[in-house]
Amino acid sequence: DAAGDTQRSESPDLAAALASALASAVEVEIRVGDTLSGPDADILISAKKILEYVERGAATGEGDANKRQVVVLGVTGSGKSTLVNSLAGCTLVRLSAEEADGLGVDRDSLRVQTPAEGGPREPVTEIGHGTESMTAVLRPIDIGSGEVVVWDAPGFGDTKGSEVNIANAVNLSRLLSASQAGGLVVVVVVDASSLRS
Repeated sequence: DAAGDTQRSESPDLAAALASALASAVEVEIRVGDTLSGPDADILISAKKILEYVERGAATGEGDANKRQVVVLGVTGSGKSTLVNSLAGCTLVRLSAEEADGLGVDRDSLRVQTPAEGGPREPVTEIGHGTESMTAVLRPIDIGSGEVVVWDAPGFGDTKGSEVNIANAVNLSRLLSASQAGGLVVVVVVDASSLRS
């Protein structure tokens, strides 16, 4: 049958077909059968993860195409979510020595001061402290501006795997296509310490 033929295809052909489908944003359904093994099974499992992340990103919407779109990019841990919280008017404070030591991070790391602590608002996106990525899909963040939609993106070299990087590229491509009316600004966050290595 056709499904069986697909499952027995050679890995390079399957990978090329998947890449083509993702590039054209074609609806793809992937079924992983019990009979798959080896490289084809690995490719199909990765493809399924990629499509799940693409769908999760698409489910966040495209924002308002008439507003300026600001996409915040950078490597995992560079401070993208910290910047987005700052743009949204959150007050940032240094972690206490106990918080930093408990997380195993530098004592200069920041967090959002919550309203219970006297801050103006709750965090609009979670800030990671360490090497584990906190942002899984490209998503719009309400920063309270009537003119701008800010997009928090997963980091390059995401700790959740290459599937997130591929899905992020697909979702960024969709956003670029949809944001022509209001314009697009790309902000790349660079951690100064990464420039020294």
